[in-house]
Amino acid sequence: GMCVCPTEVLITRGDQQALYLTAHALLSHGDVVAMEQMAHPNAVKTFESAGVRVVHIPVDADGMQVDRLKEVIEAEPRLKAVYATPRLNYPTTVHLSAERCQTLAELAVANRLLVVEDDFDGMTPLTGSQTLPLAAYLPKENSVYVCTATRILAQVVRVGFVMASKE
Repeated sequence: GMCVCPTEVLITRGDQQALYLTAHALLSHGDVVAMEQMAHPNAVKTFESAGVRVVHIPVDADGMQVDRLKEVIEAEPRLKAVYATPRLNYPTTVHLSAERCQTLAELAVANRLLVVEDDFDGMTPLTGSQTLPLAAYLPKENSVYVCTATRILAQVVRVGFVMASKE
């Protein structure tokens, strides 16, 4: 569902390296990133290692509460990015509803926010979502898509990728 050129794909050693590179290359010390409450601890640590402050957004049965994200946008002038796992939230396993996906995309574009989508389970045939990634609905300048093939290969084979605008 995404139109991607080969120059917009970077192969990494798993999704953690993809997140690390994203956090350190695209965010600055003192920036703020919003992420789902109870996000994977390694994701939180990765953003914090770049000097980024993490603000947690509550999650319910429909995923990230984007109305709360609106409040954070208004309160945090240094908010630069939103980290999300919309197709399979970790650890709750809920999916971001279509309505909230649309709202998140609109908020990102209107506020010039980068959406870092971690689709850690997107390549798993039995549990991967049948819906398109959120990145398919975002302009390239607002989207970084992170995925891994580790779960379908083996835990010792660390292969992932990040897709983003070459700029």
